[in-house]
Amino acid sequence: MAKTKSVLKSQKPKRVKEKPEEKAPKRIDTGKIMALKRARWTDEDIAAEMRMEPAAVSKVIRQYIRRLAEGGL
Repeated sequence: MAKTKSVLKSQKPKRVKEKPEEKAPKRIDTGKIMALKRARWTDEDIAAEMRMEPAAVSKVIRQYIRRLAEGGL
C-alpha cells in the first residue's frame, strides 16, 4: 500500500478572494428618457434603448413627474 501525503486543512494555502472592482453608478439621462416618452415610446422600448430595466425607467418617469408637480424643475 502506497503512503499518501495527507495535508491538514490548516496547512493548505489560503485563497484570497479578490474583490470585484466597484463600478461607478450608471448615469441616467433623464432628458433622453423623457424625450422618448413624449415621442410615445413604451417603457420597455425605452429600457432596451437605455440598457436599463423597465421598472427603473418607470421610476425615473414617476420621479420626474413628481418633481414637476412640486415645482422643482
